[in-house]
Amino acid sequence: MNKESGKIELVPGDLAQEYAEIGVDKLIEESKGFVPALDSLGSELPYVKTFIAAIKFPRTLSDFLLGKKVNAFLYSSGLDQVKIDKFKKKFSKAKQERLWERVAFSINAHDDKLKSEIIGKLFSALINDFIDEDEFFALAHATNSLNIHTVQQLKELYSLSQQDSLSSSQYYSFATLGLVDIDNSSIGTIGGGGPRYPLNQVGWKYVGIIFDFPASQIGGVKIGEGTLVAELDENGQMTNQAYPLDYIREKGSRYREVDLFVVTQEGQVLCNEETGLPLVAAREAVPAGLMPNAIAQQIAPKYGESPIGISTRNMEDINVQRWSFIVKGSLPIDGGIYRPRNDIREQLSNEVMKTDETRYFVNIIDEIGRHTDGELKHIWHNSKV
Repeated sequence: MNKESGKIELVPGDLAQEYAEIGVDKLIEESKGFVPALDSLGSELPYVKTFIAAIKFPRTLSDFLLGKKVNAFLYSSGLDQVKIDKFKKKFSKAKQERLWERVAFSINAHDDKLKSEIIGKLFSALINDFIDEDEFFALAHATNSLNIHTVQQLKELYSLSQQDSLSSSQYYSFATLGLVDIDNSSIGTIGGGGPRYPLNQVGWKYVGIIFDFPASQIGGVKIGEGTLVAELDENGQMTNQAYPLDYIREKGSRYREVDLFVVTQEGQVLCNEETGLPLVAAREAVPAGLMPNAIAQQIAPKYGESPIGISTRNMEDINVQRWSFIVKGSLPIDGGIYRPRNDIREQLSNEVMKTDETRYFVNIIDEIGRHTDGELKHIWHNSKV
């Protein structure tokens, strides 16, 4: 109470100096540019008004510390009306609430404002379609649980220098958060040893996002950009190394790809209308840390459900290991025509110049036959359309 004016002071006089010293006024000034964007969400989503209050009217130390973390989130996300509008357009109201709740819970629990800054970058990456919802939740969890002082070590790990020297406990810590993988295949083998910790696509994208896509040790390659794929040796076995897809192709190393073929219930195969040969409906490189069947599940819905793996082949003319899947479908596709399997097999047999691709297609047609008419037909007939 101000005895002279009789008015109640929001900030007691003995705290005013301390508030000035810890930067309350500066926090309010720095954050005010973000308030209009937050205001547009405040009437629709929970916790937004609490964020606004923390940066506009911090009255306690807890308010101020929350405001500092909110401010870090806002700056790193660059949250403005354009992004808010994109966020609203991209997600349903229920998903907006779920995502914003995750943001609020994370920021409130953070023990370092750098974590809130990372959540802001992840939120921006989500809005800009660099990561999807599942990736956002996974990476937000990793951030909340991460020892923030080890992120520089994670960056060095993904610099592709192959000269990292982390302790087993530090590798394991990253692995438990999904930021690297664990490979126990060499344990118990002659000349084996302990587990290995290969890089994966999740950690690759995470480091890229939080460090603004820095340069790696490979000229022209930025961490987080493109697809990181696992390197295979000449026999198609993992080498424990991973590189961006374009680089590994340039290097000439073998890597994994998924091919998807469409087959009708009766066993007719979707073919190229011009060549008459099987049409690869979709082809995707397998990111490091993922299995081929996971990629098949991602690309199959456009053509059908329940992709079935039929073969794995190390190609000879190119350094690729092809994992082939079939999916049950019958929809017309531009440039495609459905043909009986026997007709395709006869055409392939009459090819004058047998190529690696010819032999690959022969193998595909034979494996399709095993599923549609042979000993594995129970799998095919029980699969979904």
